[in-house]
Amino acid sequence: MASTVRDDAGGSSVAFAIVFLTFVFRGFIQMPSWVWWVVLAAAVLLAVKDGIRGLDVITLGLAGFMIVGPLVSGAITATTG
Repeated sequence: MASTVRDDAGGSSVAFAIVFLTFVFRGFIQMPSWVWWVVLAAAVLLAVKDGIRGLDVITLGLAGFMIVGPLVSGAITATTG
């Protein structure tokens, strides 16, 4: 009898697509920042729900870049202004 437990590679692909599209279209689509944070959080949760492997590492790296980038930029602006 076949096992009913399957590997959900689709979650990783969907999470990567969400993070990538958020990264690309964030500048074009004007929405409140909290909306982008919610979308990014949903993608990260999809990426880590079954453990981190394969495409999840790239997804989390890009999400981390999107989170840390504005924070570092704000810190640099605050100290040089």
